[in-house]
Amino acid sequence: MKAPKTANRARPEEQGGHSGHLSSIADHLGDRLNTRVKVTLGARKGQMVIDFATIQDLNRILAEIGEPTEVSLAP
Repeated sequence: MKAPKTANRARPEEQGGHSGHLSSIADHLGDRLNTRVKVTLGARKGQMVIDFATIQDLNRILAEIGEPTEVSLAP
């Protein structure tokens, strides 16, 4: 029976030693937007995730970042 393979790679946000800086950026954005923000960096690209609880919360965040579009559930 073979042992399961495990990856010997660092997590993407730790590869370049940027995890502290990315965490600081996520904290700053989270404070500014009043919601949880996650920022990760891979070898070639990154990702930013902004959490929202409701459509109204999404619209508030969009207004905060200067996006004039309002999202609604109505068709």
